[in-house]
Amino acid sequence: MKALKLQLDRLILQRGRISQVACVTSDLEGTAMDWVRLTGAGPIFCGQFLNKDYSLRGVTSTCLIDVAFGYLGDMQLQIVAPLDDEPSIYSEILERCGGGVGMHHLLVLTDDIEVDLAAYREKGVGVAAEVKLLGMHLAFLDTVEELGLFVELFQMTPYFDDFFPKVHRAHLEWDGKDPIRRHPLGSD
Repeated sequence: MKALKLQLDRLILQRGRISQVACVTSDLEGTAMDWVRLTGAGPIFCGQFLNKDYSLRGVTSTCLIDVAFGYLGDMQLQIVAPLDDEPSIYSEILERCGGGVGMHHLLVLTDDIEVDLAAYREKGVGVAAEVKLLGMHLAFLDTVEELGLFVELFQMTPYFDDFFPKVHRAHLEWDGKDPIRRHPLGSD
């Protein structure tokens, strides 16, 4: 059983493949419950997060969000709800979709974000937003016009190398109870 868990952990943490689909909403818990009810995703772990070192198209800002993570099989689901009126890539998509729920990004895990960013720059793709916080480095590639959503590059950290498998195992062992769980993101 332990060997199977390790194989599953490696699968969901595999670098270079799309490992997450994310949406943005004005109602985090309502959207999370819709994912649970309609797809069987869950349990969903929610927490607030302040992006302090946040750059939106080269302009430094902050961005307070309510963010949720869950799994549907081995695909991670993220749901984001902006909690402030600051300009952000989240509010951009909410405006684009009329304020309800909109697809926001696909996540690709990386161990060397600078190499991956250089490869996208060579393809003519710019960075819409970038965050460097708590040892994390993530960049949202400006692919909305071409793909209808952003592509996020996320350089893994030990915290998320541990957190993502915990959330995935909770999904695999889930009995359907307690579908929405508050979690202090960025700590154990």
